[in-house]
Amino acid sequence: MKTGILKTWNLTKGFGWITPNDGSKDAMLYSYAIINGDFKAPKVGDKVSFTPVNGPGGVLNAANATIL
Repeated sequence: MKTGILKTWNLTKGFGWITPNDGSKDAMLYSYAIINGDFKAPKVGDKVSFTPVNGPGGVLNAANATIL
């Protein structure tokens, strides 16, 4: 598991980006990957824990995300 901060969130499209605390590549977060809290409208600046997984096109995705 990694932790990071929600950098952006697009409410209309249901996704955003997490900046990991360890300085690694940003991870894309989809609303369906959030397993607690208000998964439809997390707030920019929220602390998030997540499991990084490789997505299509080399994009890092966040799975099993928890708003802390």
